[in-house]
Amino acid sequence: MAEYYYEVEQLTDLAIENIKKVISSEYGSDSDKSNAFRELSKYYQKQKDYENAVNAVDKAIELNPDNASAYWRKSEILLSSSGQTIINFNFRD
Repeated sequence: MAEYYYEVEQLTDLAIENIKKVISSEYGSDSDKSNAFRELSKYYQKQKDYENAVNAVDKAIELNPDNASAYWRKSEILLSSSGQTIINFNFRD
């Protein structure tokens, strides 16, 4: 539901509320919760709440240090907070 509220309805507050429900659930692995925190950081970044965005992505990394996409999100957040963006980046073997 969080992704629906974020992508379709453009209701970031509802997306945050829904992803927090996932995080607070007793179900799911650390990897699942890591991905949820990574997504939460995206929603905070959308609101330009960079402090909460960094805190959320740091929690994602703490829960799963192998979550490469969380490190990527953190770089996006840090660049975004300084008015920059990542462009023309391609993953290569």
